[in-house]
Order: sequence, then structure tokens, then C-alpha cells
Amino acid sequence: MVLAVGVDNIFILVQTHQREPRRPNESHAEHIGRVVSQVGPSMLLTSLSESCCFFLGNEFFYNFLLFSYLCTVALLVFLKIVNVNITVCRIWVLYGF
Repeated sequence: MVLAVGVDNIFILVQTHQREPRRPNESHAEHIGRVVSQVGPSMLLTSLSESCCFFLGNEFFYNFLLFSYLCTVALLVFLKIVNVNITVCRIWVLYGF
């Protein structure tokens, strides 16, 4: 996922570079600077929003995994206490029956 953050930015940068013609007395460095100044704010906002979503989603995902694991363990312990066949319950939990 970390690799995906910023990949769309290079497409925006390359597309803008291809669409913007170089001015007659403009060097390559000036041309790149002009293109980056046009797409820089967009690249910054997309990178920040993708990074925030990645880190927030990653945190919630691991909390959900921990919660679901603990619920499964609690269910299996409860079923063991009431003498239910644990093997059948494990199959139900693993395969979603």
C-alpha cells in the first residue's frame, strides 16, 4: 500500500508535462519547475489524504482483527464450558456457516 501512495501523482505530473509546451527561451529546469508549480498543490493534497486514509484504515483494520479474534476465542471458551462439540463450532467460525 505504501507504494501506491504517490503513484497517481506521477501520472498527473507526466500528463501535465506532456500537455504543457516548453516556452521558446525556457530551460528544461524552468519547464519542470513551472509544471511542478501547477500540479504541486494537487500532488500534496492527494499524498496527504491517501497517507491519512492509509494510516487510519490500517489502525482500524488491526483493531477489528483483534476484536474479531477475541470474540471468536470468547465464543469457543463459552461453548467449551457448556460442553458443545468444539470441532463443529470451529468449522462454523472458520467457514462462516
